Amino acid sequence: MDSFTQWTVSSYGLPIKQMAREDSICQYTILHQDYFEVTDLSKDDRFKDSSFVANEPNCSYYFGIPLQTSDGFNLGSLCLLDSTQQKISSAKIELLQIIAHEMMNRILSIHEIQKLNRITS
Repeated sequence: MDSFTQWTVSSYGLPIKQMAREDSICQYTILHQDYFEVTDLSKDDRFKDSSFVANEPNCSYYFGIPLQTSDGFNLGSLCLLDSTQQKISSAKIELLQIIAHEMMNRILSIHEIQKLNRITS
């Protein structure tokens, strides 16, 4: 995510590859240090008129965890959107936090490998 755009790197069931930052829910996730959850998007004034809430696929639930560097900088988010209202259990939140942490480890590893390749080239 940059100042103007949110890019989706990987998704399942929601074919949005990019959107304006002001239309994204993830912009709120990266402002948090823990996680951001909206149990009914249609009742939240920030999101109720969004195309993916008001129209197909009629998303109703959002949960996002910031993808955070070791120095506390949020690069993006791991998020879930669903068409049913729900509340994620604390055990599932912990698992998603582990996945987000592992994603950041993978990103860091790829970055370090790229740096090494530039040095040896």
